[in-house]
Amino acid sequence: MRSTLVSNKKFSKLNITPKLLLGAGPSNPNPEVLEAMTQPVVGHLDPTFLGIMDDVHEMLKIAFQTSNPMTLPLSGTGTAGMESCILNLVEPGDTVLGIENGYFGHRMIEVAKRSRANIIPLAFEWGKPVELEVIEQTLKDNPSINVVLAVHAETSTGVLNPIKDIAELAHKYDSLIVADTVTSLGGVDLQIDNWNIDLSYSVTQKCLGCPPGLAPVTVNQASIEKIERRAVPPNTWYYDLLLLQKTYWGAEQRTYHHTAPITMIYGLREGLRLLVEEGIEERIQKHTDNCNALRKGLEIMGLEMLVPNGNNISSLTTVKVPKEINDQQLRSELLKNHNIEISAGLGTLSGQVWRIGLMGENSKRENVFRFLEALEIELKAQGMNVSAKEAINQLA
Repeated sequence: MRSTLVSNKKFSKLNITPKLLLGAGPSNPNPEVLEAMTQPVVGHLDPTFLGIMDDVHEMLKIAFQTSNPMTLPLSGTGTAGMESCILNLVEPGDTVLGIENGYFGHRMIEVAKRSRANIIPLAFEWGKPVELEVIEQTLKDNPSINVVLAVHAETSTGVLNPIKDIAELAHKYDSLIVADTVTSLGGVDLQIDNWNIDLSYSVTQKCLGCPPGLAPVTVNQASIEKIERRAVPPNTWYYDLLLLQKTYWGAEQRTYHHTAPITMIYGLREGLRLLVEEGIEERIQKHTDNCNALRKGLEIMGLEMLVPNGNNISSLTTVKVPKEINDQQLRSELLKNHNIEISAGLGTLSGQVWRIGLMGENSKRENVFRFLEALEIELKAQGMNVSAKEAINQLA
């Protein structure tokens, strides 16, 4: 006799209260992106969908500022992009320099360890930019290094690393570079071709203004040739970049590899269309202007930034938690009383900073004002004497 699992619980229709997502990601998607995702679902080899894939491919190249034919969105979030890029490029016998000044630089190193390569970790203080002289000396002292891992915009700290200079050093010492551009793509100046970045991965849920679920990657010819020379295939089938390109994303006659997340691709196409329509330089400038406004407003209110001007990411601001303030309580009250989410610190910065994102659709001056007003209320509730009015008046 067949057994049937039953429950007395009644499940209501899903109804989520809208929230303003001003954390480290995800950000609120553009309404036009969400509307695009309600379009009728078609098959992943339907001619209409194949045309949408072509659009995504072309517009992703604009976003990355690259002519790389292998530019595509992987089915998965940012860590899927990280694993794919590293595990395709790195093989046993390689020597990898892993540059770490935050949580995600450390994660790149942890992923690379699974490739059974020789890993040379190079750690810098969290919240500070990397030191190019130290990187160059390490490359000089270790001529076997052939792959460098580095984060462009370190999401855990708000530090913008000089990825162009790091790439230049990598090539000077005959290495390829893998760049994490998760928090920079679409919101911070990023020029894959001009800066000679070999592989890069990112996400859709931050500056591109889409929901999470896809990981855009771009791979240049030098990287493809190294992957082709591997003694054994990468230790991943689903995220085998050459296989994906050959069978599905780059094939003249596309064939089945896996079932693509159709509606996510719809959303990405719309998010990229809006980026191209706005202009990438204009989008980057908007992020810069609103970030500067937020930083100025917070400083007027007496709060201290973790990262100095010039070293900061324009899509994510890290502010030090005042000593007299309960970090978790304030974030909880912002969410409960104002429907505003901000992010806590990660790793060694846990409990020490708040991470405030103005990404994609959320990079608006009115969001700066709304956040400062809510922050004033919750800081005062914990006994801190601050005023958002003066800050807003100066920024208006």
